[in-house]
Amino acid sequence: DTYKFREDELSYALGKEGATRRKLARASGCIIEYVGDFAFFSGTRKDRMRGRHYLDWLLRQRFGTISVSDLPMKDHREDVSMVDIPGDCARWIMGSKGAGLRSIEQETGTFLFMARETGGGEKLLICCHDAAGRRRAQQLIAQQLREGPPG
Repeated sequence: DTYKFREDELSYALGKEGATRRKLARASGCIIEYVGDFAFFSGTRKDRMRGRHYLDWLLRQRFGTISVSDLPMKDHREDVSMVDIPGDCARWIMGSKGAGLRSIEQETGTFLFMARETGGGEKLLICCHDAAGRRRAQQLIAQQLREGPPG
């Protein structure tokens, strides 16, 4: 499977020194490589589908908030867990420039992002082919919510 990047998408999808590409590959269980203006996905059909979805969801974030209703979640997905985030907590859970979420992603091998509910609430989506990684990310988020904002 392949995806042709549009203008300015490649650098965003690659991340600093390839960190974003590696994060998507690790979370999806798919081999993802970028060559020229193309992303190549290798693995089982399920792996490739997860890899493509995660890349799509990542690229949608470039232009603002994603809505949960816009995501292909109609059927239960075994690779995605959702956590309700109280409105006043979203900013500090994410951290400065998303650093809070990035540290959890690195520790757990997950891909995390915020999405808006139709009624206005926030959900944190925890994406990973590995259930243990998703559980660990949920535990870390729950701990942060219990402890409250830093400082």
